[in-house]
Amino acid sequence: MKTSLESEDLSNLNQVQQPLTKDARIKQLQELIETLNQICSNLDPYQPIAPAMKQSIEKLNIVVTDDPFTLTNQLVVLLEDAVEELHSLDSRHE
Repeated sequence: MKTSLESEDLSNLNQVQQPLTKDARIKQLQELIETLNQICSNLDPYQPIAPAMKQSIEKLNIVVTDDPFTLTNQLVVLLEDAVEELHSLDSRHE
């Protein structure tokens, strides 16, 4: 018997497998960059992380939150990758 969480995970998986249009991917990247900027602006990785912040971080598939260096590095890499992909799509979009 599947729980609602398992069903939700399967529906998310199906959404990921469907290719996005260029405009949809650009919008998705812009939202990701905004989220990452908010997290980076409000996060002190050397202090205890509030549950809401931890939840936002985990939604980005970052599970190591107890090591400040690793957490910061993962956030920076995600942000760099998103910005680079956005710039690449934007330059081809014009």
